[in-house]
Amino acid sequence: MSVEQDYDVVICGAGLGGLALARQLSLNKPGLRVALIEARGADIPKAAWKVGESTVEFGAHYLRDHLQLGSYLESAHLSKRGLRFFFGDARGKVQDRPEFGSAAPSPFITYQLDRGVLEHDLRQFARDAGTTLLEDCKVTQIEVGPDETPHLVRYKAGDGQIREITCRWLVDASGRRRLIQNKFDLSVPSKGHACSSAWFRVEGLLDVDNLVDPSERDWHERVPGQKRYLSTNHFVGEGYWVWIIPLSGNATSVGIVCRDAVHPFNTYNTFDKALAWLGDHEPRLAEFVAGRKPLDFRVMSQYSYTSKRIFSTDRWACIGEAAVFSDPFYSPGLDFIGMTNTITVDMIDRDMRGELKPTQVEIYSRYVILLNDQITRFNQHGYDYFTDEVVTAARVLWDVSAAWGYMCPQFFNYVLIDSEKQAALRKVTNTSYMLLATKLYALLDEWLAARKAGGGRFTYEFFNYLNQQWLLEFRKGNLQEHESIDALCAQHAINMEFFEKLIMAVFYLAVDDLYPERLAQLEPIRAFDISRLTLDPKRWSEVQTNVEKGEDFDFRYIYREMKSKLKLRATQ
Repeated sequence: MSVEQDYDVVICGAGLGGLALARQLSLNKPGLRVALIEARGADIPKAAWKVGESTVEFGAHYLRDHLQLGSYLESAHLSKRGLRFFFGDARGKVQDRPEFGSAAPSPFITYQLDRGVLEHDLRQFARDAGTTLLEDCKVTQIEVGPDETPHLVRYKAGDGQIREITCRWLVDASGRRRLIQNKFDLSVPSKGHACSSAWFRVEGLLDVDNLVDPSERDWHERVPGQKRYLSTNHFVGEGYWVWIIPLSGNATSVGIVCRDAVHPFNTYNTFDKALAWLGDHEPRLAEFVAGRKPLDFRVMSQYSYTSKRIFSTDRWACIGEAAVFSDPFYSPGLDFIGMTNTITVDMIDRDMRGELKPTQVEIYSRYVILLNDQITRFNQHGYDYFTDEVVTAARVLWDVSAAWGYMCPQFFNYVLIDSEKQAALRKVTNTSYMLLATKLYALLDEWLAARKAGGGRFTYEFFNYLNQQWLLEFRKGNLQEHESIDALCAQHAINMEFFEKLIMAVFYLAVDDLYPERLAQLEPIRAFDISRLTLDPKRWSEVQTNVEKGEDFDFRYIYREMKSKLKLRATQ
């Protein structure tokens, strides 16, 4: 057995993460010798096999701008119409369930991806760029070379022969096989709740508009053109959410995601059980799916995990699911692919210049691991809110704002790999975003408990979140690459104060919901001390008014516009 060829980079796995990295390397480091090793052959089925179809702004920006796939995505995949949720009585009529979503296309285009089509096309793009693609080849062993010694990858080819190649950089894109993580015992169980999932694809379009009779004109006309199907549709209840996502190849993805403590995995881990589970918890959807033959069926038990390390100065990197996996709510998988790939390209570039430092690699590892753990914790904590349409609306508005005003600006402006921008942003950060998010979720917990105990007067029929002017204005200032560090810092300072305003707006809305007679008590107050905010009126005298906030700290316009979407419960 002899070594066939030496490469600059060998990527173990040609799924979305590995293929995206190969394209990013070809665009950023042309002439680099890159090989992709993939166990599957060229027979990639369309509309099946892979999950992770829905994108948000972060991941869409990565595909469109970092990978220069904009025109391709517009022609080969579907434009997404944001998030949509249906709450309330799953056994009742769909038109009677509170709906949170958008009525019009989003001003920032995101996509519903057909993963089979995308990965098939990315393979061809890789070949066209000069990447060596070794298909039908399974990696059997990796050896990390010490110091400057090349790494060795051994694989079994389609003809049964064992072959070897060497490389300077070894990238693990093997997904849940996690070659490097398992070799060095780096995997760590998730720090969140135990959650599991099952999903399948069916032929044809499952259009949620067809769940409601055409005679219900008011319901249909509030989202014109029968376009609800283009959203990532969520049907939610206690401890679960079910997704409905359209695919460009005339197919639909259906998935069940549950907290194990509420819905044991063995109650839906086969196709027949999944249909029965839908019949028990989402009977209208079960009727919709009944009689359709699945194109595939996949399951993932206790899917989240984290890691001790994902990058090394020994010239290896773990990307995508081979690194960490958070909770799939809000579709962060592609976001983590974009982050880990961009960091990997930067490390390879620094190494080629002789400037790769252990401290920088450690910072990269810790950043991704901590972010994964935080997203998992917050996302899974939010499962508690699915029984309440008002609390979840506030939660989603916060999370969407955080994505646009905290995560996206960092990625759109390459802050992740620019220490000068990082230092500049730290100087204008008065309060940690994570502290604010923790406080917001604590406030939501209080609100939910009070509503469960019989309090609260608000509900809604349709909460059209993309016509909230405060949210659209906030979005406009963030989803862009700023011209200078000063401009980026100025926007960051605005964003951090905005998050405090949003917490105060949610506080006012919760008080209005639970104790409307006490609103007058709050009117003279510009802002409470956020860190000590509480919904318990008995403790309000303990919470100091933040006198440092000036007259420009006006959050009540957010509160008023949010309230405009609400109505009183029928029992009030």
